[in-house]
Amino acid sequence: MQLTESSIAEHAEQMIRQVERNGGPPLDFDEESLRLLDLLFRRNDPDFAALSEAQRQVTVFYNGCFLGCALAALLGGRWVLDGDWPDAAIVFSRSEGTGVQARPFEKIWRRLDEGEAGNGFLEYYEALRDLTRSGETSVSENA
Repeated sequence: MQLTESSIAEHAEQMIRQVERNGGPPLDFDEESLRLLDLLFRRNDPDFAALSEAQRQVTVFYNGCFLGCALAALLGGRWVLDGDWPDAAIVFSRSEGTGVQARPFEKIWRRLDEGEAGNGFLEYYEALRDLTRSGETSVSENA
């Protein structure tokens, strides 16, 4: 799977269309969609353990593109692509000239591996939102 600045939004839109084809809720790049993404993952938690490694990578890739695009849209961030797609990050500038970094693919991996506790997508957005307004520099060790 390749990730380029021009393909990120396209991959996120593919994920949205797949969710809708499977009877899921309409998603957009807003806070409500992050809440809905949390619900979709919660509903599918029992199935995640049975995914092959290839299926897990596809799940992380498309959901990570969506999560990253939503975070970028909500908080005014920009993608930083450096190396392989799992290492991609979103950087959010702050008024002091410093930045906050989010790793959407890592967050999806953690959600699959560790479950919901501490890995909610709306919760992640809210922590990032608060950080972009404060003087701190990281969400947490679990970001």
